[in-house]
Amino acid sequence: MFKHLQRLQPVNDRTLIGASGEYSDLQYIQKLLENLTTTDFAHADGSQLQPVEIHSYLSRILYNRRSKVNPLWNVILTGGIDQTTGQPFLGLVDLYGQS
Repeated sequence: MFKHLQRLQPVNDRTLIGASGEYSDLQYIQKLLENLTTTDFAHADGSQLQPVEIHSYLSRILYNRRSKVNPLWNVILTGGIDQTTGQPFLGLVDLYGQS
């Protein structure tokens, strides 16, 4: 409906998410990820959340909301490069929290 809205968002230097579905739910997810990365940055240990960890976090968030019968109506694609191994990662989570 709104073709000018940005649906690809960087999470950190090595991870990007893309989402389809309800835009207000995507904004809620973006706010959760901002809080998560801020907390990770506050540890000041130099490491960042890896794409696999962000994918797992999103899977748990979507599954939790679905279990409470208040789902987030999105399908989320997580992509990035692992900081330690340099391996690429691509994962998909649907509105049921299934990878």
